[in-house]
Amino acid sequence: MPELAPTKEILKDYRIDRDWVKYETRFIALMTQRRIPETLLQNEFETYRSCLLCSEVTSEKCHRRLVAERLAAQWPNVEIVHL
Repeated sequence: MPELAPTKEILKDYRIDRDWVKYETRFIALMTQRRIPETLLQNEFETYRSCLLCSEVTSEKCHRRLVAERLAAQWPNVEIVHL
């Protein structure tokens, strides 16, 4: 789902400066602007097992963790498992 990914600009800037706090702030603001998770169909995530993918090796500095935490904070019964 492209709306769960950072913009090319946010990602490019992070690759240049590696400033995680700036990246996280910008990506959270983007999710707010995109109205995540309000614009998503919660029942689809509950009906089908969902997997968020990213190129980062760990979840510590990864957009998938930010998305998962946001969903878990607003939707009951969300279980986050990092593989």
